[in-house]
Amino acid sequence: MMGSQTNSSDTPNFFGIGLQVGLPIMVAEAKHLAIHLDPYLAFRYSTSGITSGSGAATQDDQLNGFQLGLGANAVAELQFGFIGLPQLGLQAQFGFGLAYTNSSRTSTIVATNTVTTVSNSTFNIGTTVGPHYGLDQIINGSISAVWYFGGSPGR
Repeated sequence: MMGSQTNSSDTPNFFGIGLQVGLPIMVAEAKHLAIHLDPYLAFRYSTSGITSGSGAATQDDQLNGFQLGLGANAVAELQFGFIGLPQLGLQAQFGFGLAYTNSSRTSTIVATNTVTTVSNSTFNIGTTVGPHYGLDQIINGSISAVWYFGGSPGR
């Protein structure tokens, strides 16, 4: 009788959490226009794991990611109360930020208990628009419509 070997893998698990805190600072305000600066501090963490293979080839992989960011957005918002829609606003924003990112992968061959770890860290400086500053990137990265449920912001 011949034996058979099957490969199997489990379903990967994922977990991620992020927290971004900021404090909008009103720079200028008119009847239907508000301009504010929104500085922020962001923290993000994620992890994932999966086991694949079978027998001597069984491998456990653990992935981790961490990001710490600091930045600010300059925002101009036009409220459409002058045409009878005070809940509708159009925002244009441009932001600048710094981010430190660390990611790692730890692979373990179960049969031999061989552990391999690869880690990567980066420090980035960037804007909310780019990297090529085409019209589509400017619109997607900086212009948005907002609807205020439960009443208008009072402009």
